[in-house]
Amino acid sequence: MLIKKRFSNKKVKTLAGIMTACLIIGGALFTLPVQKAKGDDSTYPPSDSSYEKVWGDEFDGTSLNRENWDYYVGGWNASEVQNCYKDATENVNVSGGSLNLVGLYKPGLTCNQGRNGDFTSGFVHTKDKKFWTYGYFEARMKMPTNKSTWPAFWMSPNEAKYGGWPKSGEIDIVETKGSNLNYAASDAHWGISAGNKSHRQHVIETDKFSDASQWHTYGVKWTEGKLEFYIDGKKHHEINNFSQPNSTNHPGPFNIPFYLRLNLAIGGSYIDAPWKDAHNSIADFPATMSIDYVRVYQKKPRQPKNVNVPDSNLRTLLNQKLAAQLGTTHTNDQVITDVELESLTNLNLDAAPNAPLDQRISNLTGLEAAKNLTALSLQNNAISDLRPLAGLASLTSLNLNDQLIASSTNTDSFASPLRDPAGNTIDINNSAEVANDTANPGKIKLLSPIRDGNPHLIVANWSRNVTIGTASAVFSGKLNVTATLQAAPAPQPQPNPITPSNTQKPGKTQSSNNSLASTGFNILLGVVTALLIGIAGMFILR
Repeated sequence: MLIKKRFSNKKVKTLAGIMTACLIIGGALFTLPVQKAKGDDSTYPPSDSSYEKVWGDEFDGTSLNRENWDYYVGGWNASEVQNCYKDATENVNVSGGSLNLVGLYKPGLTCNQGRNGDFTSGFVHTKDKKFWTYGYFEARMKMPTNKSTWPAFWMSPNEAKYGGWPKSGEIDIVETKGSNLNYAASDAHWGISAGNKSHRQHVIETDKFSDASQWHTYGVKWTEGKLEFYIDGKKHHEINNFSQPNSTNHPGPFNIPFYLRLNLAIGGSYIDAPWKDAHNSIADFPATMSIDYVRVYQKKPRQPKNVNVPDSNLRTLLNQKLAAQLGTTHTNDQVITDVELESLTNLNLDAAPNAPLDQRISNLTGLEAAKNLTALSLQNNAISDLRPLAGLASLTSLNLNDQLIASSTNTDSFASPLRDPAGNTIDINNSAEVANDTANPGKIKLLSPIRDGNPHLIVANWSRNVTIGTASAVFSGKLNVTATLQAAPAPQPQPNPITPSNTQKPGKTQSSNNSLASTGFNILLGVVTALLIGIAGMFILR
């Protein structure tokens, strides 16, 4: 039995050890980093939840959708292109789920716009029908193998706001050339003239791209101040400085609506010799550029969020300013949204110099949402805390003069209500009545105040230079302190100490006798308790 018991204990101990080891190992495995799945860090914009598809053409029909596209018809004067663009079905057709732009050899062709050539091709665009400012634009395409072809997917301004090309810009999402099927380039053009322009072309590296005759996706993510170019969902080029040679169009030209273009050029200086003369590749015609789809994504409209504006004077003034700015009706106490506040750029919230305190702004909470403000004036208000303004990075003009603050205290030293944009305490100007409490930083000390229990007004001034955004301002004003201090209590007389005496006081003997009686009883109680404990122990031992 003893052996069995020991064996059982041993099994229990072994099982406990195994379970403990499993817990330790399992816990260690649980804390190991998980390997990211391949492709998790790819950067294609439509996977961005802030974007949504706003337009597209999947080319699933049997003809070109004229609500989306128009034909470009005629000759092309750029780069000695040798073809004439036609709207004939043999040059532009929709079949097999694709838009097909087809280049053909047509000797002796007469073309308009003073251009003649022996080749025809297709060119479609969305001008005046579909155009956008900012977004992600993508097409899935397969390019021809003919060595004299120059296919392109690109964008142009719907209206030449800054003037003719290149003043109003051009975005080349992709250009390839049949003379080198491993070549793909993205570019943008802008400037004051064809001879004085800028462009930032990038040819994707051959280890990242090959064989344009196979299906690939080509796209550009266009945001304010930036163009990011993608091939097969991977970013390969970025342009983020659009400064014009004469700087007059900044931040243009890439801040206006652009439309889409798809074309298949034949010949021209973009193609490598000898294939820039398409007559050297006649045997390779027809040449077809196929487009599976074109899609446009833009950022989802923001859902406005309510902004907490607890100061009723500020809320009233903001609603009045927004009504004038937006041309809408606003009640004085209407809830204000962040989108509305972002529409404000110039804001005058001055109070009258003699306005009562209850008609002055005292709390700036809520103004932090007006992040596009460039000019702000808050003179003659009751502002003590500038922290809500700290994030207004666009400010270039700011007025914070002549604030009037009311405070009260019933102690000699009290907390200062004055805060700069970073939340630091602002010192007051020391005077004979009030000073900064050096022993207690952040507090103000009253010097020799009247202590009669009645309220007395003490005035403190302050002035501090502050910078918010690029705006420098003087934050100044008066702090009216109502001090109500009680007079210090008068010292109370202390009782005389009792002189020790050898005289026996009445009752002393009786008190001593009582003490002795109590002591004797306690001894007896202890003896009885000890005996009882001893007897109980004997029974237990038996």
